[in-house]
Amino acid sequence: MRNRKKIHAAQGARMASAMRVNERPKIALDLQYMFKEKHRVQSELGNQMQYVISENLDSRTPLHLSFVNFPNTEDSQKWLEKSVGFYGGLYTHQTILPDFTHKGVKETFPDEEVVYISRHARDVLDGPLNVGAIALCVSMDTAREALGAARRGRMRVVRLPIKKYVKWQQGPMYLPFPNIMRIFRHVHESGGDWETALLSNISKRHLITPEEKEAQAQLEKTNRRKIRQREKNELIKTIFVCLLVAKESGISQSFLLMLADTLKFADLCVLLSKLRDTKGANASVIRRKLFEKFAASCAEKCENGEDPDAAFHPDAKKVCEVLAAEVSSRIAPEDFEHLSIAEINEKLDHMSESSDTEDLQYLFKNCSQDELFWLFSMMIKNVESTIGVATNIILSWLGPQAVARWNTARDLTEVAAAGSDAEPRLGANFRPMLLARLPKEGWWEVIRENCGDEFFVETKYDGEHVLLHKIAGDQYKWYTRNGKDFTNDYGGSSKLKDLLSGRIHPFFRKNVTDCILDCELMLWDKKLKKLCRRQFKSQNSEHRSHSFRHIDPLDHVQLAVVVFDLLYLNGKSIMNAPLHQRIRALEAGVLKDNKHIETIAIAPRKTVSAKEEVEELFAKALGAGEEGIVVKRKDVTYQPGTRMTKNGWFKMKAYLGDNEMDVALVAVDKGKDERVTYQLAVRDGDKYQTITHCASGLGRIDRDYIYDLSAKAEGPLLKEPPPELRGWNIIDPKGGFIRKEHWIVVEMTAAGVRDGKFIDPVMRRIRYDKDIEEVDTLQMFKDYEKMLQNSKLSDKSPTKVTPRKITKRMIVEGSAVPEVDAKQIHTDSPLVGRTICVLYGTDERLRKRLMEILKIYGANVVANPGDVIILLHYNMGIPRIYLFFSGRHEFGRSYNGQASEDKSSSTSWRDDSFAIEMGAEAIKKQQLECEAGPHVSSLNAPVSTTNSQIFFGWPPCDTWTPDEVLNEVDGGFTLE
Repeated sequence: MRNRKKIHAAQGARMASAMRVNERPKIALDLQYMFKEKHRVQSELGNQMQYVISENLDSRTPLHLSFVNFPNTEDSQKWLEKSVGFYGGLYTHQTILPDFTHKGVKETFPDEEVVYISRHARDVLDGPLNVGAIALCVSMDTAREALGAARRGRMRVVRLPIKKYVKWQQGPMYLPFPNIMRIFRHVHESGGDWETALLSNISKRHLITPEEKEAQAQLEKTNRRKIRQREKNELIKTIFVCLLVAKESGISQSFLLMLADTLKFADLCVLLSKLRDTKGANASVIRRKLFEKFAASCAEKCENGEDPDAAFHPDAKKVCEVLAAEVSSRIAPEDFEHLSIAEINEKLDHMSESSDTEDLQYLFKNCSQDELFWLFSMMIKNVESTIGVATNIILSWLGPQAVARWNTARDLTEVAAAGSDAEPRLGANFRPMLLARLPKEGWWEVIRENCGDEFFVETKYDGEHVLLHKIAGDQYKWYTRNGKDFTNDYGGSSKLKDLLSGRIHPFFRKNVTDCILDCELMLWDKKLKKLCRRQFKSQNSEHRSHSFRHIDPLDHVQLAVVVFDLLYLNGKSIMNAPLHQRIRALEAGVLKDNKHIETIAIAPRKTVSAKEEVEELFAKALGAGEEGIVVKRKDVTYQPGTRMTKNGWFKMKAYLGDNEMDVALVAVDKGKDERVTYQLAVRDGDKYQTITHCASGLGRIDRDYIYDLSAKAEGPLLKEPPPELRGWNIIDPKGGFIRKEHWIVVEMTAAGVRDGKFIDPVMRRIRYDKDIEEVDTLQMFKDYEKMLQNSKLSDKSPTKVTPRKITKRMIVEGSAVPEVDAKQIHTDSPLVGRTICVLYGTDERLRKRLMEILKIYGANVVANPGDVIILLHYNMGIPRIYLFFSGRHEFGRSYNGQASEDKSSSTSWRDDSFAIEMGAEAIKKQQLECEAGPHVSSLNAPVSTTNSQIFFGWPPCDTWTPDEVLNEVDGGFTLE
């Protein structure tokens, strides 16, 4: 059996035997609909037929296959040779292959009892396969082609007993043809065991519930995200640790400027690409070495005064995106100048201030493809996403105050300044303090835990969140939450009477020269005499939406300012004062009065302490058409740029109520942003009415299922809506309406209704358990806004996480001492015979490693403290190690046990014990040595009794510096 010829001969013999004995059912594969499919579907079905033939030839019990209704055309012959492939081989004449005939099923098997398989049939094929022939329609069967073919051929229609033996949970009930053949072979050989055959050949994803599938996918996604995040954090940590080391080494500002002028932008791009592409277990070490080598090379170039044009530029791996590749292919000069970082920065600064394209063309002509990739990432502010680390994480590596400095100024110059204050300054573009979200279940428990017994409740205004700076009496600055400067739109001076600054200026007290107000810009309707929500046409008298930046004086609406908080007053920041004191100062000392809500006013608030009061205010706000309410802790300080639960600032919007709807998915289209969107409809009597487009929600599996329903050229996708549907126009030429028999029910939610349209609709899941007649009605959609206004907060408590039961086995495993090879133990170590307990810290892996090292040096290591000689405690949260030594004789040295006279020393003396406290840097050094490699076996140095410094490590360690040792013990010893 070493050549193809003999293999074909053996396969042909098995086929001949099967045909001659005639004990197995015959299979007819009907091709009459196959060539009406799209070319992509034809190719896919052809591949399935190839697998069917191949597996049948390899089987020890092959079935008698025939392909019927095969058209004798040139296109069908090309499909046969290209997709199936078995009919053009060298030894096909020695193999019995299935026949391809133009005859029908009945003509091919005139004397046999024929059953036709269709998943839409009423009768079920069950028990042993005692039929003469089984016909299968080679198509996706989305338009019930199999059922129609059987009825026209006057054949009995049956379906596989899937529903009887299998609990199908999700996805279309469709099986590939190779799987169906395996099922038939298994059922025939087993005498009718359909259950085993089906369970063995149906994909597991169809047999688990959507909830289980989602939980499994979420777990895998979380694990992948954790791995990627850990690698990225190690990369960023490596970079910024090296930067901090360089800063602490005394690199001057002039040196850094010289480095920016000398260093090539290409070199930086090469480094970024290498750091990003480094993977594997040793990635952190490799990245550190790459960066250290890069920094050393830069320092050498600057110190030696090397000519920048002569700098070496190693080749980088080409990982650029399409944009960089396209530009570099169109503008590819034979020779271009490598630009320095300073030159790149200068061009980008100039481009931000001018619309001229000259600088951009200059960069295109003088940057390589890899440089263009990083250049485009910088221009669209996507460097953090490319590296995969959030801005705050990157800033945190620059120092403990870096994030706070960024939030107070949004300026990297302030972050880098050594003496920069973390307090926001007057006129600075800093980030406001933001509101956190509450869970739908257990919202009250979160409020009570983080807001105290009493707290403020305000209306949640739907406008533009801004910070207003009043400077030097009559100057103004306006910054949005996202950092945009709208001073030119709202007015930078009180002299501009037509703009907002000029309108609000007369309402400030004369003694208020400087202040910063946290506020919301709203629209005031002059006719209706009320504040209107943004983008709500129905709430203003003009019935159209308005831009906050372009309000015409002739409009019926004008801008109004609603003030929440006072952050700065007359040269003094009061952000560190509690909220209730800031509110008192705001109400007493900023505005002349609080009667001009059409121009500027302070937001009303109420002090609340009971859950019922919150529910009442929430219902009242939604009933009045507001976005919701805001809950604020009374004693919290103002923390710019933060959005944390512990701040005690929360927003309560309509999403906390019950607002689910069951709708029908009736059409596939493409939205304005080129994303696939779906038309969702509800019942209106005997008809169905489209109510919204929706592009958000549902996972890949669900979207694939929808795609399978709409992939037919002449099947379910229609250019006109079916008679039962009043649908919207289809924008995408490839889009269309789905036939009613293939509509599915989906559960959706929305943040609200604006002018008869959903706000941010989201499809939550496919409701496989509901029929299309069970979707909600058009009247319910019309009442959706009322439903939101009348929605109540959930009374459910948060789901309690059952703590993991601690078993005896877990206790034993946690207290187990690692074993070491007897050959590794040093019998001449001063620790031989000593009992040592390593106490629990925050790093269990390091604790086990320390126990293993101590055992190598002959110590008797125990897991729990008792009457011990030495206690060793390591805590990553508290960077110190304490060694407690008991008894009067230590390593052959006598000690008299007298207390220390030095009151300033932190060394502890207790009876006949003393403690040695080590510094954090020493711990870090020894931890690195612990992870560095197997150097523990080289211990051979004698124990020192004269050196007052303490060693806890092993060669090749350097001696600790005086800065690393917090306390020294005279007449002590060394542990090496």
